[in-house]
Amino acid sequence: MGHLKALLIAMPGLCTLTQMYPDVLLLNCTYKSNKLDLPLLHITGKTGHGGIYTSAFIFMAVEMAVWYKCALHTLKKHIHIGCTPVTILTDQDLGLALAVANTFTPPGTTHLLCQWHIMKNIQSNCQEWLGKMWYDAFMKVWRDKVLYAPSAAAARCVLAVLDAK
Repeated sequence: MGHLKALLIAMPGLCTLTQMYPDVLLLNCTYKSNKLDLPLLHITGKTGHGGIYTSAFIFMAVEMAVWYKCALHTLKKHIHIGCTPVTILTDQDLGLALAVANTFTPPGTTHLLCQWHIMKNIQSNCQEWLGKMWYDAFMKVWRDKVLYAPSAAAARCVLAVLDAK
C-alpha cells in the first residue's frame, strides 16, 4: 500500500499524433535503466509521412504479462485509440507478446519482432558458432535477401534454402 505501481506519461500533442497515426506502433521495454529501477515501456509510432513520434512512456512495477496488459489497456483508454493498429513491433518478450494479443486482438493487427532485436539475437547466437567468414557471408545473405527482399514470398524462398542447409 502507498507505493506507485505504474505511471503513464503522455503529452497531449503526442496523444493527438497517436490518434491520427495508430497504424504502426513500436513497444520496447527497458529494464532497470533509470533512477527508479523500474521497467520503462516506451511506445513509439510512425506517421503517414514516415516520421517517428513518442506516443507514451509507462513505468511498471515488473515486466510481466499482467502489467503489460494493464499498461496497454491504460494507453488505449487514455489516448483514445479508436482503431486497431495494423502493425505492432516488439522484442521477443513473451509477456509483452501476450499483452499485445489480448489488447489489440486480431484480425487487423499483425505482431512482428523488431528488426534490431532480430539482428542482435542473430549476432549473439550465431557469430561465435559460425566463425567470422561464415557469419559475414550469412549476414550478407540475411540483409540482402531476407530483410530487404522485394516481397514476403521472396524472403520465404531464401529462408527455405537457408533452412535446408
